[in-house]
Amino acid sequence: MPPVGPKNVLKKALAKGSPLRDHVEAGLQALQRRDRNRVTATPSTYVADSLALDEVTADSRGPERCWDYVLGTRDARRALLGVEVHPATPGEVAAIIEKKRWADAELSRQLVPGRRVKQWYWVASGSTRLSKNTAEYRRLGLEGIELVGEHLRLGDTGDRR
Repeated sequence: MPPVGPKNVLKKALAKGSPLRDHVEAGLQALQRRDRNRVTATPSTYVADSLALDEVTADSRGPERCWDYVLGTRDARRALLGVEVHPATPGEVAAIIEKKRWADAELSRQLVPGRRVKQWYWVASGSTRLSKNTAEYRRLGLEGIELVGEHLRLGDTGDRR
């Protein structure tokens, strides 16, 4: 793992006037409990802060779909990560891509210039019913989204499942 960065990684990456700054929480605290149980960070301080993007933008975004969470990590290579907990079926791929595109566009307006989410993870909320040999799975890769199964491991264990 590259050098560990400071606390408040995500909060510092958000522009000073961003309304999202007020909703950033320490560690994985922004994640709902059921979702937090699907993410392991080693060491536990690997995730510096988090934001429930879907929840905090619900009133302002209208009917658009949104990615669940953004995490600020102490890994200089991947300071910002997106995490979506959602059923993993072929029929959900288009929705996941739509959510990621909306979040990416919104965050480009909210983050300090030059900052962006480095990796987008899809965590299955149940069993994964999406084969790696399908067109849908390949679409995820083209969009920069990695389906990691039912659990995401971050930090010293290496990012992924």
